[in-house]
Amino acid sequence: MIFQCARSCIALMRSRRISATAALICIGMLSGAVSAETRVRSGEHPGFTRLVIDFDRRPMWRLGRVGEGYELRTDARTGFDLSDVFRRLDAGRLTEIRNHDGGTVAFSLGCRCRLEVVELPNQGLMIDIVDGAPSPGARFERRLDGPVNAETTAEVSEKLTLPVVFPQPRLLPSHGPMAELGHETPSQLQDVHRTLIAQVARGVSQGVTDLHMRLPEQIPVFSVQPEDDPTPARQDPDGGGNIRIETQIDRDRRQTAGQSYSVAEGPCIAADTLDVGAWFNPEIVIQGFGEARVNLVDVRDRPVNAGYRNLARQMIYMTFGAEARALLRSVRPGQPDDALLGDIARIMDDGDVPRESALHSQLDCDTSVAIWGLLADKSGQHKPLARNAVIATFSAWPSHLRRHLGPRVASALLQRGDRDGALAIRNAIERGGSDPSPGATMVAAELDLDADNRVSAEAKLAEVSASRSKDAARAMVELLKSQIASESPVTLSFIENAQALTSEIRLSEMAAPLATATVQALIHNGSIKEALEYLREMKARGFMNIAAAEPLRSAALVGLAERSDDTEFLSVGLPEIARQPLIAPARLPLAERLAALRMPAQARAALGDITEIPTARERILRARLALLEDAPRIAESYLAGLADPEAVELVTIARSLPDPSGDVVQPDEMPGTSDTADTLGVLAANKALLSESRARRQALSDLLGAE
Repeated sequence: MIFQCARSCIALMRSRRISATAALICIGMLSGAVSAETRVRSGEHPGFTRLVIDFDRRPMWRLGRVGEGYELRTDARTGFDLSDVFRRLDAGRLTEIRNHDGGTVAFSLGCRCRLEVVELPNQGLMIDIVDGAPSPGARFERRLDGPVNAETTAEVSEKLTLPVVFPQPRLLPSHGPMAELGHETPSQLQDVHRTLIAQVARGVSQGVTDLHMRLPEQIPVFSVQPEDDPTPARQDPDGGGNIRIETQIDRDRRQTAGQSYSVAEGPCIAADTLDVGAWFNPEIVIQGFGEARVNLVDVRDRPVNAGYRNLARQMIYMTFGAEARALLRSVRPGQPDDALLGDIARIMDDGDVPRESALHSQLDCDTSVAIWGLLADKSGQHKPLARNAVIATFSAWPSHLRRHLGPRVASALLQRGDRDGALAIRNAIERGGSDPSPGATMVAAELDLDADNRVSAEAKLAEVSASRSKDAARAMVELLKSQIASESPVTLSFIENAQALTSEIRLSEMAAPLATATVQALIHNGSIKEALEYLREMKARGFMNIAAAEPLRSAALVGLAERSDDTEFLSVGLPEIARQPLIAPARLPLAERLAALRMPAQARAALGDITEIPTARERILRARLALLEDAPRIAESYLAGLADPEAVELVTIARSLPDPSGDVVQPDEMPGTSDTADTLGVLAANKALLSESRARRQALSDLLGAE
């Protein structure tokens, strides 16, 4: 008879998207049955511990000694709800409390204390455990024997007449199947009640169930724990465990849970330790964080570590990473999970996870921890990943977590080349019917870029970059990169918006990438002077260091040498050469352009001093500069050993020119045979040049490994 109403609800609860109203009606009816269990409250006070038993209608009772402890015997047939008794007790006066059959509760004390009992006007019973030994012959120190009746019921010496807070009445249904239950409610029904609430709440959090009624003022506290066996055996409908509210997301998760995603190389963290999606606490929805904050200290205002950890978990669930880390800093060391909670809090704020974090070894674990390993890993090494576990975990998350972390999960999968996985994440983000968030739009844009659909991608990126979201800077970077990759110039308004956004996010880690993309866009458009000026401004303001700025400066100067007219080249290039030495990519293009303008001194300044074995291209360029400076023998020395047509042509030109220096011996005046002269060439005419040439050839031989 107990499950008669529960069975009548089965048809409602087997559908994919059930009516939350109907489900909660069943829960409410079940609650009426569960409410027959009498609640026992507790409180710690200076000098005494208080127990309050909230009888709806106070029965006849007796309190006295049984064995080494005490028993409260009543003529009621109900049990007692003792789940919250020790929640606020820490003085040690009460050491044990338990239910006995027949409306009896037994308890033991850990102190030399006396009992005082007051019958409350609201039908409740208040028992105080007071410091101090009981007096001889005290009423509640007598041994109990016999049943509870009107003759044996203890008389209470005083009645409480002060105003008290009455508990909310617990009503049973007046008609229907549950009305026949009376007080004969089994303890299993409490589990049914809590499970149904948990499953309805999970459906609401996944965005597949809507609430069309107000929640009760109080909801029992519970924690949704992951199932040990994701594919439980089918139960007998008549066995009482058949009530299950399940969404399609849960079904999909169970169907894929049996698959072997991968084999982890190292130890995997227990799944329930980091199953953030299951940290939902319905009290937070109704009461906010007030109750959790109350539990941060005990009755003596001493910090309670468990209270801090619990509130930190709730903050993480609500994506408040910085607040969670602040709470965890107040916890005394000792729990290994505290470091993991701190790492997840950093991920919530898009921060970097320390290298020594255990999360970095969890990517290939086939549980809910794999997704945290993926979010923590920014090495770009693409370690093995349990991608099915990542997708299953993400799909089961509530909507606010999907929208907050989804773009990063999808981006990480795209970087691994997993387009199908990124699509699954995108679909999970959009589930629920709400307008796409900037993060979801960003994911869609990245998918378009991966499919080389630049037109659609750039429209989405422009939309996100114009938003005030945290994805705006990343969207602007991708937008500029996409337009640079095309043959058309970058839209000027995008460059201007990027410059403004860079200044706005100057303290963000995205400031440097955005400034870099802006300089590259200016170079792409041929605005070299503006690019160099903006680059110097970014360096001066600390947006990028020299190591990051020099490659951009070099790229701008290469563009200047290749695409500018002579006027712009000279007006921009010469001051840059004088400002600081050039690095490798820009040296040769600028020097070759200056050589073409017959400016050998400026070209040599662009090349700088020889600090390593020059390339064939640089040797030919230096030979040209020597010819421009009327030093044909020096030009010929640069070309020794080169056989390409340009080098041969320059050697011919050099040999045809007289050397105006006058201190070089001409070939026909050299001693020895003509064969020797032909072998050594004109290099033998100048001992200094010959020595230099030999040294260079020896260095080249050493470099190439030849004798």
